[in-house]
Amino acid sequence: MQGSLLKNRGLALRLLVSTLSMILVVLLWAPATFGEQRYPVLRLNDKGAAVQQVQVVLAALGLYKSTVDGVYGRGTELAVRIFQSNLALHIDGVVGQRTWEALHPFLTGTEEPITVSRSLQVVPWEQVHTLFRVGQTAKVIDVQNGEFFMVKRLGGHLHADVEPASRNDTDLLKKIYGGRWSWNRRAIIVEFNGMRIAASMNGYPHGSHRITNGFPGHFCIHFYGSKLHKNRREDLDHQRMVLAAAGLTLY
Repeated sequence: MQGSLLKNRGLALRLLVSTLSMILVVLLWAPATFGEQRYPVLRLNDKGAAVQQVQVVLAALGLYKSTVDGVYGRGTELAVRIFQSNLALHIDGVVGQRTWEALHPFLTGTEEPITVSRSLQVVPWEQVHTLFRVGQTAKVIDVQNGEFFMVKRLGGHLHADVEPASRNDTDLLKKIYGGRWSWNRRAIIVEFNGMRIAASMNGYPHGSHRITNGFPGHFCIHFYGSKLHKNRREDLDHQRMVLAAAGLTLY
């Protein structure tokens, strides 16, 4: 059922991309409107079909989470900044020539399957959920002080529930938090399978656990778009830390 819904959603997004692409082609090549400029520069508070086209593509990539309405608001600007960061472009939240060129393969439907490179990425939870599997181990690096330790994914469907992989890893986690467990969010980088993904963690043991590691429970790691299990809502503090791990801010 879920797979069918996701498939239908993907088809609908592609249809919308195709329709808007035809509109956009007319706009982009209208000399009276844009002169010799190949692409319109889009920025905060702009409106129109070109903005809507960008929103559709960024939504399909899991970076834009608001309504596709053709209005270049803060949510669109944030999604553009994340897109620019992931592709090592100049990060300004403005869709200029270079950003249009990076978007072009997605506009024309010629993009390759999305892969995560070795450079630091902001990756939506829906993708991380399938990449970082239950039972898999990963390296967690604290952005603030550079300390690192290993974790094993226990479960979680809206974010990753993890445990320190060993007693030594438990000690390292406790050291990062100044010698005591804490719910405070911290910006981290999660490494596995050659990928480096921006994330956020708290350091308080709760719930179930499976490893004999001196940690009486598990703790949470959130990625872009992750939600709390108790209310199925995003935690803004976690989301700020995810972006901070990639050198970005929420707005």
